[in-house]
Amino acid sequence: GDNALAGFSVLIAEDNPTNLMILEHSLQKYGMHIKTARNGEEAVQLYCAAGEAFDIVLMDCEMPVLSGPDATRRIRAFEQETGRRNVPVIALTAHTAPELVAEFLGAGMSGHLGKPFRQDTLRNLMLQHLCLA
Repeated sequence: GDNALAGFSVLIAEDNPTNLMILEHSLQKYGMHIKTARNGEEAVQLYCAAGEAFDIVLMDCEMPVLSGPDATRRIRAFEQETGRRNVPVIALTAHTAPELVAEFLGAGMSGHLGKPFRQDTLRNLMLQHLCLA
């Protein structure tokens, strides 16, 4: 059903206010708990401060201060240091050239979604990475 994602916690890192609003709106519809960051630095801080709170991270790749891949590297390093499980980090990107996607995955990202994307595509990808699909 449509509420398979209900109750899951998502961290959204996105610097574009319009994109952020659209994402928040659609994820709220699914009953997800949402925290937002405006850049990669903020995302890393929120992630590290949250304990085991997040089930999944949606990471825009082209952000100021700290890019999505760099933020993800820090998150993975933090998980390793603290012995936590790897939370799925989905790259949201306008750039889907194979060499860029390879860089995202090399940075420890779990998967990627090209912008603009359809809501059901995002939903299916999240279900997959949360092992609900």
